[in-house]
Amino acid sequence: MARTAKTAVTAVALAAGCWAPIPAAADPTPQTVGNALLATTGGCRAPAREAVQACTAQEVVTSAAPVVLDVLDPARVPVVVLGAGLYPDGSIRPVLDARLRAAKTIADRYPTAPLIVSGGVPRSGVTEGAAMTRWLTSHGVPPDRISTEQTSTSTASNAACVAPMLAAMNAYAAVVVTTADHLPRALVEFRLATGGARPIFGAAAL
Repeated sequence: MARTAKTAVTAVALAAGCWAPIPAAADPTPQTVGNALLATTGGCRAPAREAVQACTAQEVVTSAAPVVLDVLDPARVPVVVLGAGLYPDGSIRPVLDARLRAAKTIADRYPTAPLIVSGGVPRSGVTEGAAMTRWLTSHGVPPDRISTEQTSTSTASNAACVAPMLAAMNAYAAVVVTTADHLPRALVEFRLATGGARPIFGAAAL
C-alpha cells in the first residue's frame, strides 16, 4: 500500500472517531480512499440536504468494499442491503439478486460484519426483507448474523427504519449496498437519517 494511501486511510479512521491497525491485506483504491474521506470529513455528515447531496455527488460509484471495513472493527460496521420489488409470487427479481450477491461478496470477505436487510412491500405475504433473509441464509450466511427490517416502503423509509437499528447496535459506521444508479440517492437518505452520527459508506451492485 502506498504511503499516501496509508495516510488517507488513517485519516478515515481518525475522522470516524476510532482507530485500528491497517491490515496488510487491505487493498484500498484511489476511489475508495477518496469516497472514505468524503464520507468521514466532508459535507456528507452535514445536517443540510443540499450539503449532503453536493458531497455525495463527488463520490465515485464503485463495487469495491469501502476501506472502513479494513480500518475499523467490521463487527461494528453493518452492511445494509436495500430491497427492491418482488415478483407477484414473492420471489426475488434480478435487480435484488444482484444487490444480495454484492453484499454476500463483502460479507464473505469480512465474516464478522453484521448484515441488515431492509424492505417491506409484501407480495403473496412475503416482504422484501423476509425474501432477502431467506436468500442470504440459503447462500450460507448464518441467521444470527442478519437483522431484518420489513416495514419500509421507499428509500427514505429504508433509511428512517434502519437508522435506529444502527444506533441500537452502537455501530461505528455502515455500508449501504444497492444498485449503482440507486446508490447516490440511498447514501443521501441514510446520511440525513443518521444525522451525521456515524459515517455512511456505499458499495454498488454492478
